[in-house]
Amino acid sequence: MGIRHASTVVVASALLLALVGCTSGEQTPAATDVPSSSPAPVKETAEPLPDPIFVDTAPSGSRVVKMMESSFDPASASVAVGDIVVFSSGDDLIHALSVNGMPDVTVADGIPESYKFEDAGTYKVVDNTTGATATITVVGEPE
Repeated sequence: MGIRHASTVVVASALLLALVGCTSGEQTPAATDVPSSSPAPVKETAEPLPDPIFVDTAPSGSRVVKMMESSFDPASASVAVGDIVVFSSGDDLIHALSVNGMPDVTVADGIPESYKFEDAGTYKVVDNTTGATATITVVGEPE
């Protein structure tokens, strides 16, 4: 047996012993015997909410949510299906409004943005300028 072949056998034997021969004699519990330390993943079954509809001009009496320097006023609002919410600036900042993950729109003093909510559910509202968040909860059935 050549030196190269003998050293290969020695290395292979050492690896085999490391893999097989390093047990302490104790049996390793089966995978089903090991308690799970992490909770089972939560399966999301709800369909994503459809986006609200942009409205050029909101009728008087529509719900108003003001965007402030570090918050929304109010931070949460409840409206009926089909209602329009007007987002307006309550300060002198230019805000970047995102409703339900839609692309940002600009809201500033004198430049409000309005959305009609036609589907029941809870919508996340974010001011991507300040990081402020709010929720709009839409209740009821479409007429």
